[in-house]
Amino acid sequence: MADDFFDVPPLKPSAEPVRYRAPEWAGPPHGVAPAVVALDVLLGRSDRAVVLLSAADVYPAGVSLRLLMLVGGELGDVDPGLFGSGRRGSNTDAERQRALCFGVQFSDGARATNLDYGSPAEPNGPFG
Repeated sequence: MADDFFDVPPLKPSAEPVRYRAPEWAGPPHGVAPAVVALDVLLGRSDRAVVLLSAADVYPAGVSLRLLMLVGGELGDVDPGLFGSGRRGSNTDAERQRALCFGVQFSDGARATNLDYGSPAEPNGPFG
């Protein structure tokens, strides 16, 4: 009798589930090994810190750069993070003044920096 009360239609075969695929420009591609290029370029130094561009991971449609910041002694007022503390509302002018700033300029004049907060916008023009 309970089976008659709940007249549930049979399940229909469903299509393949829709899977999210990140845009090509959003990060390294899944399942693709990069060509690693050792650079070891000294970008800056002070009496307390050294900043190196150690390597580049090259993919078919982009590159990921590896920065290394070495600090002697206590960190004190040195912010070792490239993107601020990560706390909501924490990217104040004072934090940005003492943060390590890094950026690249592309051949078309476009720039990308670690101070470009938020989600990346889809790039304009050709990519790849």
